[in-house]
Amino acid sequence: MELRQLRYFLAVAEELHFGRAARRLHISQPPLSAQIRQLEEEMRLTLFYRTKRKVELTEAGRVFAREARVILQQVEQAAGLASEANRSKQSRLVVGCSPANSEVVVRILGELKQRDPALELTVKSLPSPQQIDALRNSQIDLGFITVPAPHEGLIVEPLWKEPLVVALPRRHALAARRRIALRALERETLILFPLYMSPGRYESIADMCRKAGFSLNAVHEVDNIHTMLEMVSAGLGIALLRASARLLERPMHPTSPHASGTVFRELQHSPLVETALAHRLDSKITALPAITTIARTLATQFA
Repeated sequence: MELRQLRYFLAVAEELHFGRAARRLHISQPPLSAQIRQLEEEMRLTLFYRTKRKVELTEAGRVFAREARVILQQVEQAAGLASEANRSKQSRLVVGCSPANSEVVVRILGELKQRDPALELTVKSLPSPQQIDALRNSQIDLGFITVPAPHEGLIVEPLWKEPLVVALPRRHALAARRRIALRALERETLILFPLYMSPGRYESIADMCRKAGFSLNAVHEVDNIHTMLEMVSAGLGIALLRASARLLERPMHPTSPHASGTVFRELQHSPLVETALAHRLDSKITALPAITTIARTLATQFA
């Protein structure tokens, strides 16, 4: 039994005339009669009394007409709810970003929200490996990840590249320099993101130190950039961060004699860190072109 047959049956039941029902349905009468006969054969019931002068519903036909109307109303309601859910999905976006680039991502999403005030945004702070898993499990719609990263089954679109910079307490001796060689950091305490959060970054920094002739001296591990910069400002160490961290440069705190503020200096011969936008192959994100454009425009401010 098909929904089309129910609609055909109800048209005849309401018109009690095959010709008028056919015109109402914009079909010819023979296919309509054939569909009604097929419906009766499938149900093993007679739904209409037919004579040359009139068409009438049988008792079974009257019962079936009542229930058929309910079925079609439920189908229309279900279609409406599904359509509403789809529109709602288009107006909601769950975005992942790593703790290292949260400031940039928030600015990107802020610009997007200005363009589309109806858009509902949820931001989840996740390291890149966890973003990949969250995308595959449909827990987030988009991820701002650091590449390279394994991304089978996903679309990854490069957005920008940026060098590393050195975050220092404002009163640090090296703060007087505009550019700092990695070798000058040999005796410094480095504050880093944990290995599990950013294995590629951790290994990259460790390899840079080895090539510069010394071992990585990481004493403090922190899981978010804001705490990291607070620790730098308090003189507990220095950090190697992507250049976009300069958006968070902290002035001297007027109420704390121990806080020096944080400054950023260029790192000589720095490798480039690349950020990309990742999403599922089957995703239909209408805001994707706008996000990409905004991200690349903002990247020119720091990259």
